[in-house]
Amino acid sequence: MDSTPANICYIVLANVIDAPRQEEDLQSIFIQHFGVTGFLSVLLLFAALWIRYLQGGVGLKDEQIKLAEERLKLRQDEKAFSEQRRAAAEEELRIILSNQQIGIARSSLPTLFCARPRRHILLVEDEKAIQHYKPEIEAALARTEVRLADNGADAWLQIQEESPCMIILDLIMPVMDGYELLERLSAKYSDIPILIVSGYVNDPEEIRRRVAVHLPPFEFLQKPFVLADLLAAIHKLTGNKLRRDAELLRVA
Repeated sequence: MDSTPANICYIVLANVIDAPRQEEDLQSIFIQHFGVTGFLSVLLLFAALWIRYLQGGVGLKDEQIKLAEERLKLRQDEKAFSEQRRAAAEEELRIILSNQQIGIARSSLPTLFCARPRRHILLVEDEKAIQHYKPEIEAALARTEVRLADNGADAWLQIQEESPCMIILDLIMPVMDGYELLERLSAKYSDIPILIVSGYVNDPEEIRRRVAVHLPPFEFLQKPFVLADLLAAIHKLTGNKLRRDAELLRVA
């Protein structure tokens, strides 16, 4: 049976008027009951309903297409996000490996002067006037703490606990003098820069003759001195240390 709007209309109205369902008789029976105008009106009504039905089907298909497009876009977004996460993970791994390589390279280099972020200088001096230079030295040298020791024995204990980046050393002190401390430092801490200060010695060669072991390079400052002389000697000593380390790097 044809499923056009007219035939559907015939079937529905036949049920309404209890007419026989022979397709060839339906049209004449409808016209007898409703007249031509009524028949055309009913036919137009059902045609309009049929069009609305078809439009609803098209709209449903449009909704389905739109939903499918949204799902496709969601999958594409998820794929792009996964790619971004993968790229971020690869970048994080690259940074970790790079930092590890930098750490290995740094650990293989000789330790430069005062390489720690917070360094300290050990001032081994029993004269209070010299100890009073502590705040001035800290103010002149960034990220530097000055620690005090009244004699060589106290200094030796502190050095074994934490090695300083520099030692400012007096020679004549109670308990353990500077000469004995120099001998101990030469045996175990020969890489620590030393600035020797004294009012009893005029010539650095005299210090080398008094000490029984071979001394590493050091700087000497004769007392009395002013703060500017002390700071100049410290900067000279640090500069010499950096130059020696640079030479070691070139040789290596």
